[in-house]
Amino acid sequence: MTENVSLDRSTPQGKQNYDILKKTLIGEAASESEEGQRAIFWVIYNRVRGNNTYWYDAFEGNNIVGVCLAKHQFECWNPGEESDDLIKNLNTSWAKKKMAEIDEWLPRVFEEQNPIGECDHYNNPNKKEDWKELSCINNLDFVKTIGNHHFYRTKPI
Repeated sequence: MTENVSLDRSTPQGKQNYDILKKTLIGEAASESEEGQRAIFWVIYNRVRGNNTYWYDAFEGNNIVGVCLAKHQFECWNPGEESDDLIKNLNTSWAKKKMAEIDEWLPRVFEEQNPIGECDHYNNPNKKEDWKELSCINNLDFVKTIGNHHFYRTKPI
């Protein structure tokens, strides 16, 4: 497995990938089922594999950290209220319990089936932002719903 998607906590890149990924899963999908959280993981993984420069932070590079921290890609890391809430909430007993649950399945995520295939986008239609107004929606095919999230795949060119 390449370092950019490694979750091996014995290496510096793998440890950093694992840590940021786990926080992203808490921020984006803590209230979702394990299947829903796994689906968010696979979106992140598919973006790393897709290697599109707008999907990752130029400083961090094309790896799990770079994709998770890319500007305006994951709400929980966007500057402002959601990001502040994520950092504050990570120290609560609720978040620690959720992180322990993620620790149960995340190290073996590659051993399980990918529930979303090549999906590289998702949204929660219950949130205030209306995806129908975004220009990218015309380039996406809806694939499925898991929990509160709709998953999409970029249309082939």
